[in-house]
Amino acid sequence: MMSAWTLSVHVCVLFGWNLKNLLLLVPFVVSLFFIGFFHCLKKSPNSFETEAISYERAVVGLLLLAWIFLAYAVTRSDLDDAYFTAVAAFSSSHPESSLLAVDPMFGEKKLPLPFPSCRFSSFELISGAIAYLFSVPAMDPYYIYLLPVWLMVVLAATFLLTKEIIPQRWILAGVIAFLFTLLLGEMHRGPANFSFVRIFQGKAVFLSAIVPLIFYFTAKFLSKRGTLMDLFLLGCCQMTSIGLSHFGTLMAPIAGFGALFSNVPLIISNWKKACLAFAMLLIPAPYLIYIMLQSKNSPLLNFPLESSTQVWSSVMGIHQQYLIGLLLIIGPILAKNSLMRWRLAIPIFLFFFIYLNPYLSEFISKYVTTPAVYWRISWSFPILIFSAISYALVIDNILEKKPLRHFYVSLWFFIFGLILYSLPYNTLREKNIGPFEGFAVWKVPSNTLGIAMEIITIIGDNGTSLLAPDEIAGVVSRFEKHPRLVNVRGMYLDILKPSFSSEEYSRRIALYNLTLGTISEEERFIEESLKQLNVSIVIIAVDNESSEIVHLLHTAHYKRIKVKSNYAFWVNKTSSLRDAVKQINVTNNE
Repeated sequence: MMSAWTLSVHVCVLFGWNLKNLLLLVPFVVSLFFIGFFHCLKKSPNSFETEAISYERAVVGLLLLAWIFLAYAVTRSDLDDAYFTAVAAFSSSHPESSLLAVDPMFGEKKLPLPFPSCRFSSFELISGAIAYLFSVPAMDPYYIYLLPVWLMVVLAATFLLTKEIIPQRWILAGVIAFLFTLLLGEMHRGPANFSFVRIFQGKAVFLSAIVPLIFYFTAKFLSKRGTLMDLFLLGCCQMTSIGLSHFGTLMAPIAGFGALFSNVPLIISNWKKACLAFAMLLIPAPYLIYIMLQSKNSPLLNFPLESSTQVWSSVMGIHQQYLIGLLLIIGPILAKNSLMRWRLAIPIFLFFFIYLNPYLSEFISKYVTTPAVYWRISWSFPILIFSAISYALVIDNILEKKPLRHFYVSLWFFIFGLILYSLPYNTLREKNIGPFEGFAVWKVPSNTLGIAMEIITIIGDNGTSLLAPDEIAGVVSRFEKHPRLVNVRGMYLDILKPSFSSEEYSRRIALYNLTLGTISEEERFIEESLKQLNVSIVIIAVDNESSEIVHLLHTAHYKRIKVKSNYAFWVNKTSSLRDAVKQINVTNNE
């Protein structure tokens, strides 16, 4: 279904069609995919393995319920959603506008999308379509309705891969993978945060579900049990990856390459199947060529380079890197057979000796991934699942009472010691997930959400602009109707710099710095910028309200009308918001 949706979106983008056209096209494309699916099914007897005893089903079911409950209880904001949710909100509120044609955040019709790859992002449009069909805010399906769906897919992908690699302990490995998701969340970039805290994002679904499925379908197709259905679904995974994440277009073939060559014994015995599996890696090729041609002189190329050691520690964590590193190393050593050893060793070898090779890292960063997202090379294989399989192998060797049982017991205790060392930096710590603010609610802190909703009540979309810090502007952009925004995130101003005139860019940067408590230009220039960009409301943190900034805002005819959640509201006294301001003052007096 996701691959059919992705292809439908791309057809609409190609012809400049809108959301209404997409909803008419999708049933037709889905029908074609189902025809292909059932055709493959006829030629693939026993494609789906359903043998699972009752306790295994019970474990998987209970794990899913626990995962959904925890995911709904976490309310952590992510400023990446300033764009992702804006896509859903813009498409649902502008159903007659061409899909993925203009920037959805700033409220400026002239601005292009931040990246060329954004034209292929179909994931967020699912929430937009649901919001349009049921007349609900786009944040409802994005944060609430679809969350269990993505968790079910992630759980299925995890257990399918563990069953393929370690069939004798697949339930154990899957449960450990879930526990590692709750444990190994030291870093924002870490795979555990993507698998759980950020699972509502397309890139999280790609990393946590599609990458394991690519490894699973590749391994199964190359095996004696492999059928045409597995090849078809492998191709669907590659297609889906393009729509899930800007980076998925590149990482899906890279992950597929690792998955393919981790099955060397099977490739040798059936090279024709290997060629077919390799052909699936070429599905994203036309998209990659387009992105490469459109990304010349991209601001992303000017980001500072990260070394391979910086990438490793920034993804795995200063404290948790030892546990993950040890588990990845011992997995191939403890493998039960040659095929399992190949499957565990090759992706790890490629990761450490090619992708994180200090002699190759600069080349890969500059010419393959771009410096800004070189760290995402860690998406080349499912690290959490491989780590879980390694730990399951240690436990398996203990339970089987092998001759070296004392060694395995000692190894288990050593790993458990590293787990205890990692425990204070777990995924569920408050610093990582934020305070509990409600069950099954929008993943936005209540203080910034309240400010954003009040701003929209005051201004709406009357044509004037809002100047606010990232944490406020990045929430305002997620609503269907909102004022024009001077900035959304500071980095987006740099990314969209080629789309602004030099004067407008300078004005926006000067005003953005003002929200940070810095006067970076002459006061006269900032006053003119406020006027030129038609800023009717300025939101600034009270801690950043220096005497110089207060004087500047008074001089520019702004009045401080209230403070909410430690943010001050400054309204232009010459704007057309007098009635709204009076209403606020009445409310405050009450």
